[in-house]
Amino acid sequence: MKRVLDILGQGFAYFLFALGIGYFASQPTYHPFADDQALVKLAISHPGQRKQACTARAVDHQRNIPKTARKLMDCPRERHPVTIELKIDGKTVFNAAAAPSGLSSDGRSLFYERFPVPAGSHEILVKLFEAETAKGSHYKFSQKIDLKPGEIAVVGFDPTAKAIYFK
Repeated sequence: MKRVLDILGQGFAYFLFALGIGYFASQPTYHPFADDQALVKLAISHPGQRKQACTARAVDHQRNIPKTARKLMDCPRERHPVTIELKIDGKTVFNAAAAPSGLSSDGRSLFYERFPVPAGSHEILVKLFEAETAKGSHYKFSQKIDLKPGEIAVVGFDPTAKAIYFK
């Protein structure tokens, strides 16, 4: 009889525990932003231009190196920081530069920001600069968008098409 009561007590405790998990998993609803708002996310990972241009190695220098280790070009690893400017309806909401990642400052610059906006029509303008100087190549994207309440839109960079996209 004691064994049956132990099993029933343990089953009741498991039932209460499962009931608590079920309640807290569904009941306290989470709203990341207000019901009449939408969200624009800026999620870009992009390498800046190299700080120094690649140079061709001398032929005499190549003869002294084993064939498996020969490289025709000598490219320094360090890169410029990337700068991104985001305007929504003509108002600058984000303007920042990110240093390249990696121990040798040779990786990608990473950006991730969230901007709650009222639902409706908005003009989005994104500019990406790969170098600190005005000569550095840049990418520009401008589009008029219509966001519904609760909709999430992402601004990113497609490295194969070499263009900023919005989806």
